[in-house]
Amino acid sequence: MCALIYGSDGSGKSGLALSYLDKEDIVKGNKMVIIDMDGGTEPLMYTYHQDKVKNILFHNPLELITTTDGQIELDSIKILYKIKAIIYWTKNNYEKENIKLIVLDGLGKLLTICEQQMRLDNNIDPNGQVALRFWMTRNKLFLEIIEIVKSLPISKIFIAHEDFRPNPITSVEEQMSQVKIKTNAMIYTKIFMTRIDKLDHVIFKAKIDKNKYKLALEGKEYLVGSVEKNSNKIIWKGNEVINDLKN
Repeated sequence: MCALIYGSDGSGKSGLALSYLDKEDIVKGNKMVIIDMDGGTEPLMYTYHQDKVKNILFHNPLELITTTDGQIELDSIKILYKIKAIIYWTKNNYEKENIKLIVLDGLGKLLTICEQQMRLDNNIDPNGQVALRFWMTRNKLFLEIIEIVKSLPISKIFIAHEDFRPNPITSVEEQMSQVKIKTNAMIYTKIFMTRIDKLDHVIFKAKIDKNKYKLALEGKEYLVGSVEKNSNKIIWKGNEVINDLKN
């Protein structure tokens, strides 16, 4: 599986990725690696997936730095090195550790970090104008990481906000940057998550936007889960989506 899950905040993207490991995987000791840049996965792990916490190798790669004027910022170069180190460790240890999946959660944050590094490398003010050749440098930093993850001989899931999803009404070139267009082209399966807030409950849905492995799944919609607000009753069927894509 090489999938991109996108959608708005709180639409169930990280929850769907966590559904990858089933009960059989847990018994066998199969694992997943999560690189989480948005901080949305960790609370879900300990709240709703306690049975598989021991099977999850979780990493938050964000590093902070204090600038000369006392400001606290993301240390982009350390973050990028850390992400690559986790990916290369996974490549060298996936068989020994029974790793079946790697998740890169937070493509929007990764793109911001790559832009920050590009500006630092070229002494460009954080709010300054950027020439086209420098945007190409940012895109190269970003796409290189996507390519490295994609090359791993295990399943991979990328998670992004809805700005990575092409709008079918307008042309792709009108609405998206080249780096996002290329990211979409590199992915074999794309899943759009939506959250619908009702008066007394919340519904989570998934739609298969793209699937090179099974064209028949394209356009299929799933009722992934629901939460009753008054009783806090939760139903989650993310495994149904994952199983269709796996099999």
